[in-house]
Amino acid sequence: MKLNNKSGFALIGILIILAIIIISAAYLIPKYTGAGAPTEQKKVTPIEQAKGVDCINNLSQIRNAIQLYYTTNETYPPYLYSISQGMSSSIFKCPVSGNSYGYDSSNGRVYCTTPGHEKY
Repeated sequence: MKLNNKSGFALIGILIILAIIIISAAYLIPKYTGAGAPTEQKKVTPIEQAKGVDCINNLSQIRNAIQLYYTTNETYPPYLYSISQGMSSSIFKCPVSGNSYGYDSSNGRVYCTTPGHEKY
């Protein structure tokens, strides 16, 4: 009479795979949520990166509106309130900090006032 020991091997295999998944998750979750990083060197999470891209898109749309205003009215640079008609007020704020964008009416330059966004 032979005994079949294959059922014990399947249980051990499943436990090993579960252990590997749990260890991998414990390693990767803090990396993507930003937890566990030192406070002075906190890494940017993917959500914060997406908000930074949203900031760039807002600035691009405002700059396009300024260019269209100039093309239509042939006056440059326009006042910010003259191009804001029909646009949502949320487009004039940085999605990361909620600060309003800066606007230099002498040259028509729109920029983000959030620290770290100066390059946009």
